[in-house]
Amino acid sequence: MKYIKVDRDKTPIKQSGWEEAFNKYVPALNDIPCVKSGSTSMEDAREWLECISKIHSDSLVSTCIKQAKGFGARDIRALSAFDNGEYYPALSANEIYQSKQLKAFPATFTLAKNEEPFIINAVRQVLAEKHNVIRHPDVENAMLEGNGENWLRSRPSLYGSVGDRDVVVDIHINRGAETTHSDEIRLHYHDLVATTVGKRPSSLFQANIQINPDLKAQLVNMAKVSPVAEKAAIEIVKEAIKSDSGDANLSVRIIQKNQDTFDQIAMLGERHWQSVINGSHIQTNSTIDTLPAELQEEYTALSKRIVVAKGLKDKAADIERLARNDMSDFAARNDISSNVKLPYEATTLKQSKNYDLEALFDVLTTKFNVPSTSLKKASIDPETHMHLHAEAVNTGNPITPEQLLSAVKYDGLAEASIKTAAKDAGLNLNDYVETSMRVYISPQTRGDVHDALQEIQSEIATVIKNTVEQLIENPSLDDDRLKQNLANTGVSHGMDF
Repeated sequence: MKYIKVDRDKTPIKQSGWEEAFNKYVPALNDIPCVKSGSTSMEDAREWLECISKIHSDSLVSTCIKQAKGFGARDIRALSAFDNGEYYPALSANEIYQSKQLKAFPATFTLAKNEEPFIINAVRQVLAEKHNVIRHPDVENAMLEGNGENWLRSRPSLYGSVGDRDVVVDIHINRGAETTHSDEIRLHYHDLVATTVGKRPSSLFQANIQINPDLKAQLVNMAKVSPVAEKAAIEIVKEAIKSDSGDANLSVRIIQKNQDTFDQIAMLGERHWQSVINGSHIQTNSTIDTLPAELQEEYTALSKRIVVAKGLKDKAADIERLARNDMSDFAARNDISSNVKLPYEATTLKQSKNYDLEALFDVLTTKFNVPSTSLKKASIDPETHMHLHAEAVNTGNPITPEQLLSAVKYDGLAEASIKTAAKDAGLNLNDYVETSMRVYISPQTRGDVHDALQEIQSEIATVIKNTVEQLIENPSLDDDRLKQNLANTGVSHGMDF
């Protein structure tokens, strides 16, 4: 998040009615902790409010005031990183202190880097439809509002209930399926905040959606066209998740509660909050320490080796995938449909059972009236979408939902969706099994074949090692663009326009 230093002379006016918002919220300045403690003067607070009112809408001015009254989940994560000497690029301790002390304010209000609210909304709706999670926006608002002078304030992606159990869910986009230390800190903090407003969450969940970058870019452009277009984009994301198309995958992981984590967060937050309202400052260096000269050569050599090895591994994986496809084609061309004695024992070609998805698709759509689109992989046709977007811009007319849906193309069968629909229809999947030939590396763990493969692996290892050593001498690895020094000053972004 980019923060702006408070300076009324340099802050442009983006809100025509900013004075009305300013006058509306002046009384609220008296309730901001740093103003109440005297560490921030009323004059400075008024300048802060003036700058915010010129930049942000009325509702976001209100949000800034609420955020100045305590720490959010991302604040706590950043302060934890600061205390532990970690580099946390999203936010710095310096920015947190200055924003709470009314010396700076956020330039924009986004969920996080590369995240889009409409995708978060789509995930919320999928969780509601598939897992019966009932969202409670009133609780989310209460958590952001906080309880009195308590500094614990946050707004999770979703506070909800499943039956008689309350749950907290954080939703991230394209962050990977695994949970991280950051996830644990944020969700434990949300739990603590919930208790201050009288709630007792039973479980904490991290939901991560992996969405194809090209599809995401198309949907982002679509959602910007109009509210109707945004609703259509949400439906497309939901369909992509539920159809198991590969364009959008949703994973939900539970975060186990840990009392030590709760205690650490509480102590960390209290210590920093006292420093904030007492007017303390974060000391930062203008530049980071330079790696000692005697270590730079060794670091560079290790870095090159990692880059080359990773590239070789990825290319080898591509070659293996293509070779396996060629082997399947070989079996099909030569009508090999059962296990046979093979002349080369490094791999085996064995019969494998698969579901006849086409037959299942035909039965489900003709006899059970299952919509065909729910059984196929959905994607956006870029040309159709861009044509609609250009037409909307030229004519000034919003794109209709029907037009937007025309940009959705269905291609290929979604196995998971078909199997689920078949089970719901009462079909016996065993009646739709077909066989094919698949290739496997020899599974032997002892004997002549195993020993021969071990020798091959040894020779391959030697070749790879020599190849890596040769490639790290390639001039392309000394590209000047790879030698830029990224400053880590403890401030994630410049605090100005």
